[in-house]
Amino acid sequence: MNPLSSQSNHNTADAKENVDCKFCARGRKYVDQDSQCQICPAGEYQDQDDQSSCTPCGIGKYNDQQGRASCTPCGTGKYNGQQGQSSEASCESCGTGKYNVQLGQSSCTPCGTGKYNVQLGQSSCTPCGTGKYNGQ
Repeated sequence: MNPLSSQSNHNTADAKENVDCKFCARGRKYVDQDSQCQICPAGEYQDQDDQSSCTPCGIGKYNDQQGRASCTPCGTGKYNGQQGQSSEASCESCGTGKYNVQLGQSSCTPCGTGKYNVQLGQSSCTPCGTGKYNGQ
């Protein structure tokens, strides 16, 4: 038996094995060895290669597209209290008397003593004027 011939067959077998390997990029997941990569659905993401699951978008975020590697945070003046949201509409405006200055928040903050706002979706509160008071 020719040792070079045996080595050659072994390399050919290894090369064929590598051709059969599957690679799933970010935004996708693999389910089993016999299936194709599956795209992560809206409301979920995968930020690493070769993973077997997708992750729901966290609180304060959403993802309205399939196959994403990240989620989008709700904007200032808005919040989202649930995971796995698939629409920007899930980001609700802060109510009157509340605000949110940061992206991707799960709730809004009350304006506090001496401040107010009367509009929805605000990123700040207005100080009460001279001689005025808000004790909430």
